[in-house]
Amino acid sequence: MTRIFTCLFLLSIAGIPVSCKKTNPPEELQIENVTTIHPVQDLYYWSSGGKIPIAVDSSTVIINSDLDLTSLSNLLSSQLSNGLVLSELSENLFILKSEENLLQLIIEKGNLSAVKEVFSSYEFDGSFEMIPTGEILLELKNDVSIDNVLSNFGKQVELVKTKERNTFTIRATDLSDVISIANQIYEGGAVEWCHPDFIAPMELN
Repeated sequence: MTRIFTCLFLLSIAGIPVSCKKTNPPEELQIENVTTIHPVQDLYYWSSGGKIPIAVDSSTVIINSDLDLTSLSNLLSSQLSNGLVLSELSENLFILKSEENLLQLIIEKGNLSAVKEVFSSYEFDGSFEMIPTGEILLELKNDVSIDNVLSNFGKQVELVKTKERNTFTIRATDLSDVISIANQIYEGGAVEWCHPDFIAPMELN
């Protein structure tokens, strides 16, 4: 399952290039100071010792809103297009799906009422959906404490769950950072394994 992947992704948002190379992250795009579209970070994660390439899923985004599911669904349908599918991910976070390029629709619309933030979702191998939950799963090496790992990221992460055999679940306070933080933890050498938690929807025939 090991793959070597050099990430060089170029996304043009309103004429602004966003690079996914491991450099300082680009400035977030503000739409009328209301809706924030977060830039794409790392387009890979680690699993089973291998570097797994992923791509942005243009038909799915994650949005942050204080509205309830029904109110938000009605509002987005009126602002964007019909045929949208909205579901809850976690508190104030929703998965929005369409057959169209949602990110482009949102950019063209400009300000989306009641939508605070828009985050990218991902796919593997061109079709397998991978929706980040914001959580990171990891197993520490025997001589490492979870406090040492958490201290490297300050308020960017919080401990969610402690399990047996040095395994832990942590959460990124900003969903846009979750893949980058998971990669930094693994590449730092303090863990046996570490990867973001993804939802992979399956359609039943």
